[in-house]
Amino acid sequence: MANLVIVAIPAADDPVWAVSSEKAPHLTILFLGDAVSNPNVAKIVEYVKERARQLEPFNLLVDHRGTLGSDEADVLFFTKEIPWQLIDFRETLKYNQEIQMAYNAIPQRTDWKPHLTLGYPDTPAHLDDWDPMGTQYVSFDKVAVWYGDSEGSEFVLTENPRPTNWSEQDMAMSDAGAQAVTRRGGHEQHACQTRIERVARHARQTSQRKDHAPQEHAGPALRQVGAQRIEAAADARDAVQ
Repeated sequence: MANLVIVAIPAADDPVWAVSSEKAPHLTILFLGDAVSNPNVAKIVEYVKERARQLEPFNLLVDHRGTLGSDEADVLFFTKEIPWQLIDFRETLKYNQEIQMAYNAIPQRTDWKPHLTLGYPDTPAHLDDWDPMGTQYVSFDKVAVWYGDSEGSEFVLTENPRPTNWSEQDMAMSDAGAQAVTRRGGHEQHACQTRIERVARHARQTSQRKDHAPQEHAGPALRQVGAQRIEAAADARDAVQ
């Protein structure tokens, strides 16, 4: 029986590849039962491909190494500090109708325990110098839908992914829009700075006229106007900064 499973695959340069005896070390995200009897494999592959465009490469912190299950698999258990993007990715997959049907058709664990298998008693892991007291991460940069012997459709994860419904034209327009906003922001800041300088200059001129005018003409009203304008100029300058 060929299993249908959605997995995350470590980066090619991650040390775990040299330790695991598995054909391809992996993190199981969702186990969906038998692939041969499932008529929706192609739809599931297409949906995972779409969702994977929104998932960035991620790292998982190793909690400890131990055995799992009746077959005594040698595994790395990860901590509960799972990136929210990975949790969101997994939960979103389960809302897809075809995935949900396959997922609910077989017994599932109530709690997800992320782990990576290094080997089994009959096929033990390779020797390594891993320090159980040290800090160790495993880096993942692909997700895949396997429907064969650790084989299937793989999708590379990218940094800063775009929304899945964006076309090339959308991306070009977004980049152009960002540049326009930057330019407009610069123009607006320049215009505001010019207005501030104009107000400040007018306030200085008013103050100078007040100092040179006869005392009886520099009454309280003029002094108040000059003070208000100087205060307005200072407030405007502070707002820009």
